[in-house]
Amino acid sequence: MEKMAVLVSADLMLASQIEGDCRAVGLTLVTANSSNCLDQAKNAGWVFWDLQASVVPSAAVVTELHASDGCLVVALGPHVDEAKLQLARDAGCDLVLPRGRFVRELSQILKNDGSVF
Repeated sequence: MEKMAVLVSADLMLASQIEGDCRAVGLTLVTANSSNCLDQAKNAGWVFWDLQASVVPSAAVVTELHASDGCLVVALGPHVDEAKLQLARDAGCDLVLPRGRFVRELSQILKNDGSVF
């Protein structure tokens, strides 16, 4: 089965920015929205949740994503919106990063299976 990552965002620029990093480690990137992300992420190893373009995931959604074959949930958002970033941490996201750092460091994050260096 093909390995995949899901981007919960309607931001096509963000998708194009991270697609190459995903492809480099053998992941196919698909996009979703907050209402269909659970269906899209059934076989995903990663879910990248764009807090700028979507609502903050609930703890229940994050728990369900984790149950899907150990899927890692990475939330990314504006560095100035600390409240949203904290809500994502509180919901149980595995990694919460400012958007710029996420884009810069994604290839390293994928190679390290989500551990931050």
